[in-house]
Amino acid sequence: MLPNLPTVLLPLILCTFSAGQTLRVYHIDVDQGSASLIIGPTGTTCLVDSGPPGQGSSAVVPLLMSQGISFLDYVVVTHYHSDHWAGIPEIAAVGIGIGVAYDRGTVNQPGGISSYLNAVSGVRTTITPGTVIDLGGSASLTCVVVNGQMPGGVYANPGWGGQEENSRSVGLRLSYGGFDEAICGDLCGGGNGSTDVETAAASVMGDVDVMVLSHHGSNTSTNQAWVSGLDAEVGVVSCGNNNPYGHPHWEPVQRFLGNPNAVGLYRLNTGSSTPGGVTVNGTLLVETDGNTYTVSGGQVASLVLNVDSGGFVPGSTPFLPGDIIVSEYMNNPAVVPDSSGEWIELFNTTAAAVNLLGFVIRDQDTDCFTLPSLAIPPRDRLVLAVNGNTSQNGGVTADYVWPSGSFFIANGSDEIEVLDATGQMLDSVVYDNGLTFPDPTGASVERIDLKALPYAFNFAEATTTFGAGDHGTPGFTNSTDATEPWISLTPGGNFGIGTQATLTISAGLSLGGRAYGLSISECGAPGIELVPSGRVVDLCPTPLFNLVAQNPNLPGLLSGFQASLNIFGFATATINVPSTPSFVGSTFFISGVVFDSSAANGMRVIDNVIATVN
Repeated sequence: MLPNLPTVLLPLILCTFSAGQTLRVYHIDVDQGSASLIIGPTGTTCLVDSGPPGQGSSAVVPLLMSQGISFLDYVVVTHYHSDHWAGIPEIAAVGIGIGVAYDRGTVNQPGGISSYLNAVSGVRTTITPGTVIDLGGSASLTCVVVNGQMPGGVYANPGWGGQEENSRSVGLRLSYGGFDEAICGDLCGGGNGSTDVETAAASVMGDVDVMVLSHHGSNTSTNQAWVSGLDAEVGVVSCGNNNPYGHPHWEPVQRFLGNPNAVGLYRLNTGSSTPGGVTVNGTLLVETDGNTYTVSGGQVASLVLNVDSGGFVPGSTPFLPGDIIVSEYMNNPAVVPDSSGEWIELFNTTAAAVNLLGFVIRDQDTDCFTLPSLAIPPRDRLVLAVNGNTSQNGGVTADYVWPSGSFFIANGSDEIEVLDATGQMLDSVVYDNGLTFPDPTGASVERIDLKALPYAFNFAEATTTFGAGDHGTPGFTNSTDATEPWISLTPGGNFGIGTQATLTISAGLSLGGRAYGLSISECGAPGIELVPSGRVVDLCPTPLFNLVAQNPNLPGLLSGFQASLNIFGFATATINVPSTPSFVGSTFFISGVVFDSSAANGMRVIDNVIATVN
């Protein structure tokens, strides 16, 4: 039998949503337009806007069908621009019924909307300030503003500035338990000569957890009073790639991300080159039980937050040193000043996407900043920069711009440290004014082997030109990269007591036929360093590790923990998890090496797996 594993190394927090208790909001990817499907706790449906022409058929209808929806209890059209209403006729054309269609009424109603009017004939109703739509199960959708009018007689005249149709947008607050979300069409905040409705509406809307940035992230919207008043943790931007308007614009993105309680900004498409936030590349789902809410979809790592406070609910998978590393840094650009051209590239060495929410980048003095929700794909890069304007920063395309004045990278000696949300150090690069580390001017410093520790010999001066003429590879494979192929270890089965879990090793054709060894330990850090390569096997020399190392094929428990890969570089090993209830919640680590004489120390490291018995 396995020796007693530790009870719980890290807390495992699971949020379970059951039918009849969950409110779902699908922010639908409709390219350059807007559409959100709300499904209440008891199944009541409401579609807020429906996207531009063609997207009703191609995006909204398929989602409705996938959810088994053939009848929409409510539809709300926030205003009469076609990128918000044109999907309605397409939805009606395929036979999907509509119970009630709310819109802003006939005040200054424009022409060109006859197909919408025909589609909702007989069910159309003018929404007024304070109108409450009952979504069932104590969930509701309240009209906070329409045509510039708000409950209590508060009024901002939509005709006083430009963009009158946008300024007449319906603004809605979705509520369920402690959860609130703001969806307000193209509501304006005074930018670019538009009418400022947001400032008056901010106090009426109040604090929310999620806000859709109005007008697709245009600089006409999302003014500072609105951002501060709503104090949302999560923002959503619906815009199209290569759209002719440059949405989202720099100002609203930076205002949102600069709010102290902002956690993450999600762009359904990348849109413009303005840096900031996570690109979903698909539909974003916000799901809540009224106490916590989950944000997921597309290519983003799932995120769970507490309502109101916005506190991050940690995931069940612990991070290990080396999971997220500094793969490249520019501390001394030549073509632009340091104040515009400094940047850092992070690399995810794991086989799964990682959400960097709560991660901290710091030096050993006082410089530091905390990251919002940023998804970094498996074995991929993310660029952090002091300036996101490519015409000013030397040509760097940044994924995130760190807060002004919060972090500097000294030219001579300094430190760049990466900490996860628990404060655990994942990587630390300490360079030394050229004593052992490279110290170039006009070139970045690249990590040579992404699997190896941050020793000076593992860094080199970049040789590839980028942007305005400096050397570096921000967002791309390092010019000096010598990282060996990744060897994956993939679990099958759920590691439940009394079950058998299968591990598959995939090393590639070049390592076909090589011997390998796996082991288990109760911890993964600080790991076992393989000298002289500086690589680390994420296992600790614990009693469990020693037991498996002495007897790698424990009768009835482990099979194939020391064997050879087949000619294609694959192999499987199994673990029979004992039927011992006390094991439930225990965490253990599995990793190993493939023996290869051509490697620096004769061994190549296999990915680690962190398993929790359930």
